[in-house]
Amino acid sequence: MKLLDTFLQRVTSYIHAKDARIFVAAELTQHIKQAQQTWIKKGLTEEDALKRAIAEMGSPATLGESLNKIHKPKVDWLLIGLLVTVMALSFLPLMTQTMFSPDLLMRKLLFIVLAIVLAISMMYLDYRKLQKYGYVFFGIGTAILLLLYLFPTEFIHGHPVFVISQLRIESTMAMPFYVIAWATLFHNRTNLFVCISLFVTSLLLFAMNAETVALFMCIVLVAMLFWCSPFSKKIKLIVTGIGFALGNVLLVFFGTTARQIERITVFFNPAEYAGGNGYYYLLLQNVILQAKWIGASDSMAIPVQHTNFVLASVIQSYGFVVAIVLVMILSLCVIRLLMIVLRVRDSYARLLIVGGVTIFWAQFVYHVGMTFGYLPIVTMPMPFISYGLMPTMLGAFTIGLALSVWRRKSLYVKTYDHLDGPM
Repeated sequence: MKLLDTFLQRVTSYIHAKDARIFVAAELTQHIKQAQQTWIKKGLTEEDALKRAIAEMGSPATLGESLNKIHKPKVDWLLIGLLVTVMALSFLPLMTQTMFSPDLLMRKLLFIVLAIVLAISMMYLDYRKLQKYGYVFFGIGTAILLLLYLFPTEFIHGHPVFVISQLRIESTMAMPFYVIAWATLFHNRTNLFVCISLFVTSLLLFAMNAETVALFMCIVLVAMLFWCSPFSKKIKLIVTGIGFALGNVLLVFFGTTARQIERITVFFNPAEYAGGNGYYYLLLQNVILQAKWIGASDSMAIPVQHTNFVLASVIQSYGFVVAIVLVMILSLCVIRLLMIVLRVRDSYARLLIVGGVTIFWAQFVYHVGMTFGYLPIVTMPMPFISYGLMPTMLGAFTIGLALSVWRRKSLYVKTYDHLDGPM
């Protein structure tokens, strides 16, 4: 095989990207071996057949330069442009008279710098290396939830957090690790009973931490990835049916408590609870009714206007047009991510992006629906726009995954999966 190794080394010497060199070597190896087998069947010896197969490849220099152009790492400048745009717009809620604070602006700037570093770092990370560590990432996510349950340093709005100096660990930090974990587990066709056990474990931990919203996001994440996984349609239907039935049973037992019934009643009849939780629904209704198309409307004191009610704050401070532009930019991010899913051939890459965009989309759609009164009010930030480290970092995580996949989208051909490299 010395002749083949020499040829591969000469070809790959013209290819700049390390990932591409490995892929091209594997690709050419299979082509040459197939051609060699064809010539052997025609009566040539193994060595002569190999020489003839290599000769058919043409000049190593010409072939190498051509393949270097084809497999040059791709940068999705459109997605990067959308990321920069939405990050710039994320300063709007903090520029209002009621929220302007140099300290908040500096902290927001720090969050954005960290998010950009995360997105760019993930773009250069080879996502394929994550495929071996599904259980490790699940363990990290689970460890975060256990830490919050066993050793919380404080509670914010009833939710446990663990504070180390300036770093605040909260339950949503587990979500990126769960995205990678579940994409890996489902892609590798992990035993279904093992998956169910892990899923129940994560749900219990979210419930124990009183993280209803995070629990909902986890259910949506796993359900979406499961339906995009390689499992057969029959298995998907059976598991989904059983899960739906059990979910309804649990909803009857735990969703019909006095507190839950009151929350549902408040959602449908906020006026009856105007002195309590219904106040927030009535406030959002008034903000929407009094808002202008362009410019600020009558100022009303909006609680947590830079986090949970950030879209309402933008509507009140800048008008519907700015809010619509904001929603359109975030929608374009989702559309672009879905386009990448459709254009990549690596099933693992698709699962990773589907997982990331599911978290992104769930937060985005729910926040908009909650603002306009179509969904119950919960603690749900708007990706990138809400103030805080996690709303910014979760969005950057999803964008970074997509950039990593897009950068290597030409380095996958299904028929070469079994190859480890040049022989």
